[in-house]
Amino acid sequence: MKANKFKNLFQRNWVAGAVCCLLGLAGVLLVSCSATVNPASFPKVNGESVINPGDIAFTSAIYNGNSEFSFVPTTNIAAGVSIFFTNYSYDPTNTSSGLGGSLVDESTTIYPSSNYPGIGTVNWSTVVNGNSTGITEGTVAYTVGSSGLAAYSQVIIGNTSNSTNQLQGGSVTLVSGGSSGSNWLLLNHNGAGHKILAYTLTGSTYTYVAAVIFGPDTWQTSGSIGAGAFWDSYLPAGLSAQNSTDLSALWNGTQPGNQDGNMGQFNVNGTGSNQNGQNQNAVLNSCQSTLAGIVNPLNWQADGNDSKSKVSLNPVIGLSVCTNAGYTGLIP
Repeated sequence: MKANKFKNLFQRNWVAGAVCCLLGLAGVLLVSCSATVNPASFPKVNGESVINPGDIAFTSAIYNGNSEFSFVPTTNIAAGVSIFFTNYSYDPTNTSSGLGGSLVDESTTIYPSSNYPGIGTVNWSTVVNGNSTGITEGTVAYTVGSSGLAAYSQVIIGNTSNSTNQLQGGSVTLVSGGSSGSNWLLLNHNGAGHKILAYTLTGSTYTYVAAVIFGPDTWQTSGSIGAGAFWDSYLPAGLSAQNSTDLSALWNGTQPGNQDGNMGQFNVNGTGSNQNGQNQNAVLNSCQSTLAGIVNPLNWQADGNDSKSKVSLNPVIGLSVCTNAGYTGLIP
C-alpha cells in the first residue's frame, strides 16, 4: 500500500488537529502519531476481511523493557487486514468504559510499597533500587502489508527505541492509550503479570481472535475486575483453551518451564534467585506448526530475572527463531 494512500486514510478519521507522521525504518513502513483514534473509527483498508478465533496465536510476551510480543497467523491473511492488540482488560460486566468491546482501561500511577489485591505488597524499591512503576495500557493496530501475510510468518512488535520491529511488511499504529509517539504496547515490567488480547473490527463489531495471560491468576469468570487489577481479564467471548494461552500455572511454578527457580508464585519481591521481579519473559520455546501446539502452555517457558540485554526477540538474543512458530533454546 502506498504511503500517501495510507496517510490519507488516517487523516480522514482523526480528530481535528491530529498529525500523522510516517517513519521508514529498516525498509518497513511504521506509523507514529501524537494523537490516537477510537478503534471503532479505525479505517478499514482494501475491503478488510474477517479473521476468526484461532487464525492468529501468540508466541511470546517479553516485559523486560523492550515491550515485545510476537504472533503467527495460522492461515494466510490478506493484504490490508487490520488486527488490533490491546493490554486493556476485558470485562463483560463493565459496558461504560467508552472503549467498546467490553474493554476497560486499568492504567494506574501506583508507586512503591503498593498493595495489589491478590498479590500483596510489592515494594518496587527492593526489586530495583529506587525504581517506581506505573501501568500504561492501550491498543495498537497491525495492518498487513501489500503482499499479504503467509501462515506461520512470525511477526514481532516491540519498542522501536530498543529493537527494530519485525513486521513482515506490515505497519503498526497507536490506536488508543499508550504514550504519545509510541507504536507498540507498553508491556510494563511491573512484576505483577499482564495479558494481551487480539481482535478485529467489522464496523463496530469486535471479534476476539487470540489472547495470552501471564500472571498469578487464570482468566476471571465472575464479578467485576477490580480497579487497578491490570493483570486480570476475562477471556473474551469466542475464545477458549483451544485458541488462547493461559500461562498462570507457569507463573505459579506448578508446571515445568519456570526458570525462576521458585516453585511458588513468581518472585515479585525480588528475593531468592530472582533479583529483578519486573523482568517477566515468556516464550513458546519449541517449534510448533499447529494451533494446539502453540497455545499449549506446556510448550512455553518463562523467567522473571533477565533484562532486555539478555532476552530480545529482534534482534534475537538468547533464543533462536523457528521457521514456523516459536523459539528454541532456554531464556538464559
